[in-house]
Amino acid sequence: MAFGSFKRSRVGWTKYEIAAPSKEFRGDGRVYRFVPYASTFNFGDRAVDVKSYLIGVSADEGETWKFVDGQCFTPTIIKRIFPSYNFDPLPPGEHAAKLGTETSYGCSQTLL
Repeated sequence: MAFGSFKRSRVGWTKYEIAAPSKEFRGDGRVYRFVPYASTFNFGDRAVDVKSYLIGVSADEGETWKFVDGQCFTPTIIKRIFPSYNFDPLPPGEHAAKLGTETSYGCSQTLL
């Protein structure tokens, strides 16, 4: 879809709410935190509600952070990306029921 028709189709977020981050975990010279979020994405007349989490990563003891959306990540995928992840529970949300333990909801199965 060309950008012009994408823009005309009224695509965008109408809600993006961030919740309190999880306790931090450390390893591999970095600090990590899960940050739950709830969002509503609109595509034309359709709305999709998502409850998932971001994974915050800091290489400077929390001075600055980078975030990756964890919506499609299973615990095994997180462990592959962040070797120090110890399989702590993921933040609560719809993604947990949709993902199960090793499947992804609405995501490519070829992530890693």
